[in-house]
Amino acid sequence: MERYDARYQRHSYSLWFYTLSLPCFDSLYSLFYVNGSKQIPADIANYITPISLSYWLADAKHGKGLMLNTNSYEKIQVELLSSVLNQTFGFSSSVNAKRGRTTTYYTIYIPSRDMPKLRALVLPYLHSSMLNQLNSKYPWL
Repeated sequence: MERYDARYQRHSYSLWFYTLSLPCFDSLYSLFYVNGSKQIPADIANYITPISLSYWLADAKHGKGLMLNTNSYEKIQVELLSSVLNQTFGFSSSVNAKRGRTTTYYTIYIPSRDMPKLRALVLPYLHSSMLNQLNSKYPWL
């Protein structure tokens, strides 16, 4: 879909799609959605592994360090995730606040000094096609 944004005097394009829901994922859904609300389970440490971290990495933003997307969670839940990453993998991650138009979003920042640890953890689980895609975005891979 194309639309014109008069504020910036430019055209923008959008694409929508829907994903399928499979019964094999119902147990995961019930862990992360309570009464229709997205939540981090209290026992998230049982689910954060190098493999799950490698999948999460595919959606991350990079700079000197790495910003993990946790925008849709409350601050206390993001703090829990950051704490689990630090305790489980020895990272020194922190929670950053980003102000939106109507709300504040929280993300997890993993500093560049932790990149060698992160590389060692996730590299064995990245598919070669993903590695090629990430090499341009993440020179530390």
